Amino acid sequence: MKDTAVLYEKLSGALPPDRITQRDADLFVYSRDCWPKTIMWTEDGRRPYNPDAVVFPRNAGEVASVVKACAELDVPVIPYGGGSGVCGGVVPVKGGVSIDLKAMKSLHGIDPVNLVAEVDAGIMGSHIEEKLNAAGFTLGHFPSSIMCSTVGGWLAARSAGQCSSRYGKIEDMVVGLEAVMADGRIVRIKPPLIHSGGVDWNAILVGSEGTLGIITKAWLKVRPQPEHQRFLGISFPSLEAGLDAMREVMQTGLKPAVIRLYDPLDTFINKLHGSPQDSSLSSLMLDQQALFSVLMDETAGAMKLKAMNRMLRRPGIINRLASRLPGAVSMVTIFEGCKPVADAAHDAAVEIFLRHKGELKGEEPARYWMKKRYAISFKQMGVFRSGSVVDTMEVSAPWEQVPQIYHAVRKNLTSLAYVMCHFSHAYHDGCALYFSFATAAAERDAMYDRYDKVWSTALSTVQENGGTLSHHHGVGLSKSGLMLAEQGSLLGVFGSLKQRMDEPGIMNPSKLGL
Repeated sequence: MKDTAVLYEKLSGALPPDRITQRDADLFVYSRDCWPKTIMWTEDGRRPYNPDAVVFPRNAGEVASVVKACAELDVPVIPYGGGSGVCGGVVPVKGGVSIDLKAMKSLHGIDPVNLVAEVDAGIMGSHIEEKLNAAGFTLGHFPSSIMCSTVGGWLAARSAGQCSSRYGKIEDMVVGLEAVMADGRIVRIKPPLIHSGGVDWNAILVGSEGTLGIITKAWLKVRPQPEHQRFLGISFPSLEAGLDAMREVMQTGLKPAVIRLYDPLDTFINKLHGSPQDSSLSSLMLDQQALFSVLMDETAGAMKLKAMNRMLRRPGIINRLASRLPGAVSMVTIFEGCKPVADAAHDAAVEIFLRHKGELKGEEPARYWMKKRYAISFKQMGVFRSGSVVDTMEVSAPWEQVPQIYHAVRKNLTSLAYVMCHFSHAYHDGCALYFSFATAAAERDAMYDRYDKVWSTALSTVQENGGTLSHHHGVGLSKSGLMLAEQGSLLGVFGSLKQRMDEPGIMNPSKLGL
């Protein structure tokens, strides 16, 4: 916006001046999220997009007042939660006002009969879980970003937690929403006593990434805290054997809280399977271990970082070496709930694992994963400091397509990025493939080109082989260009819906392929 003084004056009619900021340092914070491209921008001192102001409302009424003020000036509004998104979903492409919702952070109550909690959209994930636990309940939603992401962000991006195989994704937990629309109306989709007919407005708003409205409150299903857990690590002779066992567990209806399968490289790195006996691989294993230790060491010195950067410039060599690792893969499982049911499900799963030539490794691998499950999210900055990039890509596919997608992505990225994968978020009809990759280039401009090439190659490969472009991180800017290929003519239908629901055209523009 050219005249930010006019904007400030208009916003001052909606909020007290101390909850409006146009300080450059604040605008910088809200110009980005944790999309690796925005991290590279920061490292390079670049800021291609900037909000014109940031506001801090404390309730839905104040959000509505801000949206009305912005609509009168044709100024975009961008809902902002924890800023932990990795797809550029809150980047203010057309400027505007970033609406920080974190002051709206209350658990308003728990219905102990219907097991429904009423929560503000700005509450942090770890805070809502702590409050629920204190009352004897759990949401069952544990994304890796739980300590730095909000309920509203989860809803906007259709988040999945680490226990989604048992509890479902966030859209499966929603029974009601409150949201502010583009004209400033506050709408409430309150929990029905029974499932109602007609349009499911929860489903329309969840996953819309702030393009249709700003979610301010949610009514979510909760469960009693599990009284009992069973942990197990399993080794399989091949990826295909592990995937077959994983599929059978889910299609038998056993509902593990956690079931995660690691490819051979991820198995080695996580030290779940142990060292192979082939001594000819010892130097390879040392090279891989040395590389990964630097990738995950935020305190690594300059010499190590430079060495890592040089290695990542030629990922084909590393990937070819990694392909010589033994084919064995590892899995961790956790079953939980009331003791008789959890024990029975665990024992039934063990029978399936053994039929697929699984070797039981005891409780420790799964307990170790549980202890360290959030750690990796905080250990990636060393890679960026080296001039390299690390990122993750979560896609999903029907069971039949999962192996071919895995092999095709690895093959097509061989010369572009160091890549590994694990399989989680398993369901009756398929699962998520969670690729991790790291790459580097000699020149910074070439690094941006390499990063874009990795993503376009990987996502196109996934779509060509029958998978989706996202499972739980959302679309934002990073995947927006492939939405037409994903949704076809339905993207136009969504565009028409957005035009109707957002006539001013101010709700988080340029996202979701529009």
